[in-house]
Amino acid sequence: MRILGYHISDNLIVNSDGEIAEKSYINFLISKKPSTIRVFYDMGDAVSRLMHLLNWGNGQYKELLETTKLCVSPYHFRYVPDKLFSIKKPMAFAYYGNAGKYIEPVELEDSFKSANAAKEVGMIIYETLSDLGINPINILNPFKQYESQVLSNASMSIEKHLEILQSKSDCSIGIARAVIYEIMSGIKENC
Repeated sequence: MRILGYHISDNLIVNSDGEIAEKSYINFLISKKPSTIRVFYDMGDAVSRLMHLLNWGNGQYKELLETTKLCVSPYHFRYVPDKLFSIKKPMAFAYYGNAGKYIEPVELEDSFKSANAAKEVGMIIYETLSDLGINPINILNPFKQYESQVLSNASMSIEKHLEILQSKSDCSIGIARAVIYEIMSGIKENC
């Protein structure tokens, strides 16, 4: 699996592969990237800037924020703040995770640094999930992946899972610890 970071500035979109979109923004964001997890550096900022780049009015942005969905033919957008952003059209689909959920985004010198920072955060999340026995298909909801790939296939008690996760958390720092805490919180709330 490959991680690809994205950043949207006031006049262009870049990714950590060094690709640039100065027009056709939506097509750039949904272009085929097989076996790739896409990550925004700061999702809230990215979605706001995308709406500005597309010259869409406040009404459309407000609809997306309030209903989590927006249809502008032929595109369908979904936005759950801090969790996911997706774009869909016939024969194309892409969804994005949020690095800003695990770090405090700061204004970086250029867009490529932000895209690369998003990629780095995505890689840490991916590696943390892999270390927990998960085969990550995305980084949108670590608990759901842990639940479906580990909890449902294990004969251990919930308490034993929490004990193992706590010991891994004690040995982890930063982003990895935040991911493990997110999984632990999901277990406590849902199991």
